[in-house]
Formats: sequence, structure tokens, C-alpha cells
Amino acid sequence: MCKLHNSLLCLAMLIAATFPLSLTGQNAASFARYDSLSYDDYQRRDWKQLIANAEQALSEGYDSYYLRMRLGIAFLETFKPALAEKHFRKALAMTTDDRNAKYFLFKALSYQLKTVESGHLFQTMDANTQWATGLNSGFKPVAAHLDAGYSTGNSIENRSFEALSGEHGLYGQEYAERDNLIYDAGFHFQPSPAWLFYVGGQHIGIETNDRFATREFALQRDSIISIGSAKAYYFHPEAAESIRDFAHDLQQNSVYVQAQWAGSDRWSLVAAMHLLKVRRGFTVSTPGTTNLTDTSYYNASDGRLEHYTFEVPTVNFNDISWNTTDYSLSLHGRFHFGRLSALVGLGRASFNDTSLLQLNAGYQFLPLCNLQLVHQGEIFILSYGRKPHFAYRASLAWKATRRLSLESDLLAGAINNLSEQYGYIVYNNPENIRFKVEVSAAWLISPHLQLQLRYRLRQAEQPFRYAIPENTNLQSDSYLIESNTFIGGIKWIF
Repeated sequence: MCKLHNSLLCLAMLIAATFPLSLTGQNAASFARYDSLSYDDYQRRDWKQLIANAEQALSEGYDSYYLRMRLGIAFLETFKPALAEKHFRKALAMTTDDRNAKYFLFKALSYQLKTVESGHLFQTMDANTQWATGLNSGFKPVAAHLDAGYSTGNSIENRSFEALSGEHGLYGQEYAERDNLIYDAGFHFQPSPAWLFYVGGQHIGIETNDRFATREFALQRDSIISIGSAKAYYFHPEAAESIRDFAHDLQQNSVYVQAQWAGSDRWSLVAAMHLLKVRRGFTVSTPGTTNLTDTSYYNASDGRLEHYTFEVPTVNFNDISWNTTDYSLSLHGRFHFGRLSALVGLGRASFNDTSLLQLNAGYQFLPLCNLQLVHQGEIFILSYGRKPHFAYRASLAWKATRRLSLESDLLAGAINNLSEQYGYIVYNNPENIRFKVEVSAAWLISPHLQLQLRYRLRQAEQPFRYAIPENTNLQSDSYLIESNTFIGGIKWIF
């Protein structure tokens, strides 16, 4: 946060001096002492002492527009905009439509990245105050980013016949995603102060594999009996264990749009859409029979030839191309109470031909009253199938230095088919994701250029199906897998 210019501070206090004191039921002499102390502290820019004297006055019941404005400015100067916001709001309540209180409240909101909320306040200012903020009332680019990532760890190359086909060793099958590449680009812009848009697109290319554990039959010769010039051959069918792999690829292209609008300087709404086009191939198996034929008898003298024919079970494979359009639509609300914000959301989505309803509720908290440390918690409830599914997300962002920012993010529970970050990230995966942790670092190279690096660890239950004797229905089971994702990005801040 930048220091405020002395000229603006002096202007603020000169304007403030034109308003009368609010001394309802207060001792004028005592209040004058506190007012004088806070004014002297302000002139000396002794923000720590100003805060102490002003808070002491408030604790004793003395209050005024002057006191609130000076206290708010002191908190701005000590990098606590969430506390400054509180006092500028109090000052504005005492002097409705005061240009000075609006100006500094705008600054306090902006320093907390309450962009559209400060933009709504901007629209209520007179022309001179708007000019003093330095904000453009028209179109304003905010930031653009480009990311590329690589995910690995879902390989099933070492999955054995015994593990896939179950204890009876008859048949097994599974579909799994292997390594994948991720590309993402987005753009933030403001068409007007109270609106903020985020638009972008993603491409994900994934190597996939259909693996089948089957038994393949062949005729095994038992013996040969010779009778003169004739020979009789004896066989039996024998099954051998076989693993069949069919490689495919999955291509997912998507676009996303988020529109945030402030109806007040205390709350805003976010409407979001994520539209995904998914194309992939996969292999299906069907049971069948086949005939195995070999020579059973041959007489060299007369050329007589006979054959054995055995009918044995077999598995046939067919490749299929599958295309689908998935979507996520949601509406979210953000309601601010100083350094605490309440988050609520309602969404409708369809992933992999599964329709669902999503509810989420959470909070964002600024422990240090600024963006140096930000904590967020959120609960998700998804309704699909026969019962609700729950997930929880917790994140912590820390601005370690002026240039370095660190963030950690944890997501746990029933994550499949979930949409988070206003639908920017969707989990339309085949495996049952149970846990995801992500850490990231961002380095500000210049006021306009930032480099980012993310690492993501994900644990999931990989499903597979297998056969058991005397049952035509396949049984379901799963095993634990992990994947590791690395994403690097560049961000331009306008």
C-alpha cells in the first residue's frame, strides 16, 4: 500500500474542519483535550499515538467526525485498511454524502481489493472527488495471464492381471487418465467502475487408457497316437492370462466468463459460466464365443483328415468416439463486514451426463486487517444421485515480502463434479477425488509483471470392475492413486 500524499491529508482535514463537533451528552472540555491530542498527533504523523489517543476517547464515549477521520487515516497509514474502512463509514454516517469521507473510504476498499464495491462508491462521488481518486470511469484493463501445466502420476502400467481381475481371476476392466497437458489464458477488465469481468479459455489434453484383464483360450496338445500310417491327435483347451491395453486421448476445450457487479459498497454479486466441450475415445468389451480348430486324425496313406472343434468363451473389443458438452452455471454473493466477508453461492451443472445442484457457503477473513494475510473457508453441498455430497475448502494467502506472495489451498471430501472459484475450476474426472492440496508462489518482477508457480497433489480412488463366478453383473472396487501437477504462469498487471 502506498503512503497518502500530505496534500490530500491536509485537504481532508481542512474540509473536515468546516463541520461542527458532535458532543451529545459529552463533556466539552474533555473532548476538546482528546480532539487537540489527536490533531497534534496527526500533524506530527505520529500514527501510533494518534490511534491510542483516539481509541481512548472512543472508549470513554467521546466521538466525532474529526476523530473518526483522523483514526481512519492513521489506520490507512499503518496498513490496516479494514479498520480504516470501519471509521470512514462512521464518519460518513455523521456527515451524509461527505466528499472527504467518501474519498478515503474508496481508498480503504481499494486497498482490500474490493474493486467493484469501491467502484459503486465512486459513482456516488462528485466530479472533483472522482478526479482525485485517479480512477477511470470508462473501460479499464486490470490483468491478463497465461498458464501452462503438466500433470503426471495416474499411470496404470504396473496394474497386474491378479489385481485387476479379482480373487477369481476371470475378468477385469478399468478406464484411467494418464499424463496430461494444461493451457489456460484469461483477462480481467472493468467496463465501468461497478463491474468487473473475467473471461478466458482452457485446453486440456489427456492420455487415457482402457485396460482389460481377460483369459484367452488356445488348444494344448496332450498326446499323439500312431497306428500304422495314421495318427490321432488329442487336445484340451487351456486359458492363459492376458492384459490388453487400448490407448486413447481426451481433448477438453472450454471457455469461462465471470461478471461481478456491486449493488452497494458493502456487497456484490458474481454470475459465472464455464462451458466445456469434451471429446474422447474409449474401448468397450462384449462377451462372445469362438471356435478353436485343430487336426484330430490324419492318415497319410489315403489322405483322410479330421478336425477337432472346441467352442470357447472370448471377449470382443470395439472402439467408440464420445463427445459431450458440459457446463457450470452459478450465482454468488459477497457481503462485507469489515475484515470479515460472507460468501454464498448457488450453482447448476452437468458433467459427464450427470446433472447436479451445488450450494456453497463460507467466509473470508483478514487477520491482520489487510491483504498481507488472507484466510478463506468454504463448505460445498452437491446434490446428485441418491444422497448429498459434502466437501470443504480452506486456503491461506500470505504476502511474505513486497515481491513474494505464497498461498496454500486444501480441498477435501466428495470432490467429483464440484465447481470452485466461481466455476473457474471444475472436477469432471473419472476417478473419485477425495483430497487435493495446492501450494503456489508468485514473484513480482516489476509493478506490471508477475511470475507464478503452482504445485498440486491429488489423491483419488481409481475404480475398476471385475467378474465373479455365476454372476453376470460385474463387481466394483477401487484403489488409491496420486497425481502431481506443476503449473507455471505469467501475469501482466495493467
